[in-house]
Formats: sequence, C-alpha cells, structure tokens
Amino acid sequence: MLDFLKKHYIEVISLIFGIVFTIICYGCEPKVKSLDSDVRLVNRQEFKIELDRLLALAELRLAQLDQQDQIRGLIFNNAVSLAQGNQISPFGIITAIGAIYGFSSAAKSGSSALIASLRNVKKTDAG
Repeated sequence: MLDFLKKHYIEVISLIFGIVFTIICYGCEPKVKSLDSDVRLVNRQEFKIELDRLLALAELRLAQLDQQDQIRGLIFNNAVSLAQGNQISPFGIITAIGAIYGFSSAAKSGSSALIASLRNVKKTDAG
C-alpha cells in the first residue's frame, strides 16, 4: 500500500482535491452583499425579497410625488382662476382643502405602515 502511494501520490492528491472541490462547489450556495448593509451576505431568495421591498418603497415614493403634483396643479388652477377675475366657488375651496388633507393623511398613514412592515421584515431577517 505504501509503495502504491509513493508511485501514485500525484493521482491520489488530485483525486482528494477534486472530491473536496466538488463538495465545496455543490454544497455552498452563492452569496452577495445585501442591499441594506455591506456587512451582511444574502442568497438569491433573500436578495429578491430585499429588491421587491426596495421597489415597493420606490413605487410608494412615486405615488406620493404624483399626489403632490396633483395638489400643486389644483392650487395653481384655482390661483389662475382667481387671477383672471373668476369667482371661486366655496365648494371648490372645500374640495381643495379636503384633497390636501386627504392626500397628506393618506400618504402619512401609508408610508408609516409600509415603513413599519419593512422594519418588521428586517428584524425577522436579522434575528
């Protein structure tokens, strides 16, 4: 047996190295840096969850920008109407105030709920 190992030690070492390399390649899943922190490594599923969460937050922010643009347009149209000498109806003013209050409260409650859910997901991922 010792003579066999002395004659074929390169083949034996290559075989052992090949077996170890195969186990490492198939046993270890690939990981990348997290979107939240550079310290934590995540696999493909965790990365997709983080990406979906980030895209949902971006969509929420875009919706808030759209709402602010609508409010700005409503106020601008009322200001132009007033500058042209037209009378503004009380219903238009009440509608504008209601829209401003409704948009701001909806945006605040929606973003607060989303941020709370993101924090809960982040705690469960870390813990």
